[in-house]
Amino acid sequence: MAKNTTLCFRTEKNLKDVLKKCAESKSMTLSAFIEQVLYEYIDQQEQYDGTGQERRQFLRKQAAIPVAVKSKDGSGLKSYAGTIEDISLGGVGIAVPDTFKNKVRDVPKGTELEIFFSLPGDDDCIRMRCSLARLLMLNGHEIQLGAAFQEVSPALFESLRAFIEENK
Repeated sequence: MAKNTTLCFRTEKNLKDVLKKCAESKSMTLSAFIEQVLYEYIDQQEQYDGTGQERRQFLRKQAAIPVAVKSKDGSGLKSYAGTIEDISLGGVGIAVPDTFKNKVRDVPKGTELEIFFSLPGDDDCIRMRCSLARLLMLNGHEIQLGAAFQEVSPALFESLRAFIEENK
């Protein structure tokens, strides 16, 4: 995402000092920290339908599953390594290191992704087609991709369901 717009606002010194201290504790600039807080707020609001009810259709399970991600855009095929941090029957949340080499932050919303991973305790490699639903800067070093599954076979659906419901 190109940062080509400036946003300025006035606030109390006390709030600025607290924000600056929080940013420093995460080794971030004040600007990057405020941007992260704003993105997290927007993401949180988008999860609800205005009635306080969760918009997500499926239960999510926290995870730490290694994943390979491929995306194809106008400039060609790109590959990223990351970690699935949460998974549901509808999609995954993937953390990817933010490096200049991979430039994952430049992948546009709606881009088709292909992900490769194995569920814990299973040696089979799962290959899924997804679309990029959201891109969120987690901190100065990591980006979270929200990817929605495009097609799930009945057998894979059942494997995912069993994994998600395990140890609820």
